[in-house]
Amino acid sequence: MSKPSLYITTPCYSGDVAMTYHVSVMELARLCRERGIAFEQNFLSGCSSITHARNWLTTAFFHSTRHSHMLFIDADMGFQATDILCMLDYPDHEVSAVLCPKREYNWQIIRDAVACNPSIDPSVLANIGGQYTGMFHLPPGVNSMVVGPDPIEVAVAGTGIMMITRRLLQRMLGSGSIAHYPGADGGLAIAEFFRSGIIDGGPQGEDFYFCNLARRHGAKIWGFPGFAITHTGQHAFTGDLPRTVAHYAGPVQTP
Repeated sequence: MSKPSLYITTPCYSGDVAMTYHVSVMELARLCRERGIAFEQNFLSGCSSITHARNWLTTAFFHSTRHSHMLFIDADMGFQATDILCMLDYPDHEVSAVLCPKREYNWQIIRDAVACNPSIDPSVLANIGGQYTGMFHLPPGVNSMVVGPDPIEVAVAGTGIMMITRRLLQRMLGSGSIAHYPGADGGLAIAEFFRSGIIDGGPQGEDFYFCNLARRHGAKIWGFPGFAITHTGQHAFTGDLPRTVAHYAGPVQTP
């Protein structure tokens, strides 16, 4: 079997990337060079439609490169590069996704953790407060999962960090069931691997649509639950001193 290679793609509407993304991708590039893994990186900026951006990047990967794997990494994601390369250790996996958190905290989990362990180190609270609700779904009939280094099968997962093999896209296109739409200025027709809207009677994002489409073409979706991930976004920090001091016992100085 030939050595895998990576085509790293990032939809980047504003042209900006998070510092955590930059540091992570630089380390990933360094490790790829060190291990002799060929890689290429491509961005698409200025595209307000994430669905079109993913379709354009996927079509470019398939028709303009010979790399074995495409790796979506969104511009607001941070990760450990060694974790990402572990995804290549499973050559039979055609779709592999890191199970990523939302850009928010699950304050109830943080509250419960502090209540159960009042002496908990405050520096770990951010790590235990990740909000994963709705970011992936387990297969029908499966109600539990093992969180560890090994991948688990999922029904759908987000594309924030997702690896897709060339052979899957080739099989999907070979089926003749993938729609195409015109590219800009009469260029290469864009394959519609991703779509969002009201699908099968309900709203569906472009990432879950792709996963369902891939499963209809014989692929399994694998999720990696054991990686530490950062998902950078804006956060409104509130200053409310009366409420802050109300949570402390003892005298409070007031003017």
